[in-house]
Amino acid sequence: RQYQRRVHGDALQSFGVTQAHELPSVCVAMRVWLFLSVLFLSGAEYQRFDGHKVLRLYNLTHTNVWDLEEMGCDIWRDHTALDKPSADVRVPPKLADTVTTYLTLQHVSWSVMVDDVQTLVEQEQTEEKPHKGAVGVGVDPFYGKYQTYEQTLAWAKALPTKYPKLASIVNIGKTYEGRELIAVKISSGSGAKSAIWLDALIHSREWITGAVVNYIIGSLLEQYGKNDTVTTLVDGIDWYAMPVFNADGVVYTHTKDRMWRKTRTPNVGSSCVGTDPNRNWDAHFGGCGTSNNPCSDSYRGPHAFSEPALAAVADWLYKEQMKNHKFRAYINFHSYSQLWMTPWGWTAQLPPDYSDMNALAGAATKALQAVHGTQFQHGSIARVIYCASGSSADWTYSNTSIKYSFGVELRDKGQYGFILPAREIIPSGEETLAAVTVMGQHVLKEWP
Repeated sequence: RQYQRRVHGDALQSFGVTQAHELPSVCVAMRVWLFLSVLFLSGAEYQRFDGHKVLRLYNLTHTNVWDLEEMGCDIWRDHTALDKPSADVRVPPKLADTVTTYLTLQHVSWSVMVDDVQTLVEQEQTEEKPHKGAVGVGVDPFYGKYQTYEQTLAWAKALPTKYPKLASIVNIGKTYEGRELIAVKISSGSGAKSAIWLDALIHSREWITGAVVNYIIGSLLEQYGKNDTVTTLVDGIDWYAMPVFNADGVVYTHTKDRMWRKTRTPNVGSSCVGTDPNRNWDAHFGGCGTSNNPCSDSYRGPHAFSEPALAAVADWLYKEQMKNHKFRAYINFHSYSQLWMTPWGWTAQLPPDYSDMNALAGAATKALQAVHGTQFQHGSIARVIYCASGSSADWTYSNTSIKYSFGVELRDKGQYGFILPAREIIPSGEETLAAVTVMGQHVLKEWP
């Protein structure tokens, strides 16, 4: 598709360009592999994002979003299902000419949310020392920074030794590249109890999710016997928390490309790697909000559960649930946008339990807001954010009868996007723990 080379001067200047001929019109994504020496990647070959901007687009359609992705842009946020549609798009410098021309012709307005992505990447690991609160993890510095897969695995495996009466490791399976998939089980004893599942980093670039789940794990363990609320939650519920879901992708974000989202499974007949792991569940697989293009970040995969990590988690959850139907709640954590969402993702229709689901989502977000004032919106996935078939929350609700199945988008609303500074980890952990506490209390009340 050829676009007229008519670009407003102001639009070009927002990218530091004064003449149209300074940028080529060829629609290709720029990949420059240079040495990056920062705190968390010393000596690793790592993709840089110098000059990459994130634009917030207004009054656009989902077709516009697909067009921009086809050009080579990276879609950070797509809220085109809303009454006031918007999207956040990362634009490499060499695409600035093409993108701004396209947006002008499509009458799409925009503003610059992130002026230079590389600057955020380099600032991301700014640490904030954890502080001791009424409910929290004390002053352990582990919780105040983003951890690698290897660091998280080692930490998790040490928990049963540190908390022998509470913590154990559940082996779920392995990824395509052979990495271990584990969950931490937190339980004060045997007996017929309800269970709650939490998981993070299904989309590998959403680092805040893993840090928050680590924080929740640590808080439940550290505060048991010290805090009455936590003690009641652990005595009454078996907690399962998987801090790293898409392990192969997470390793790739720490070693090659901070913006990698998908799995790392090769695609037959394509040079593009990976599948979107939250479009690969067997819940209206291949429906709206998915792509059949292996190069798309929303590529659904060749068939449902083609990804070994997903197949392993789904198989484990299904078998466990069929034993005694003890799982009452499930949260698949994402970032960013500050949303607490229920099924369905595949349709704007509402599920049978929506009234109860949305009421709990409202109570959870109210408790969350009370901690630091952070406001979350709640409602069904398709109505609040966009249509997304083949999602985890749809599958756990429809296939395993986990009534309170949620997809939760954590901080922020776009100032940093996926590259949330480490100083945001503890506040995000504190407020999310408050919301999860309300959810746990509700489970105990509904299933005493």
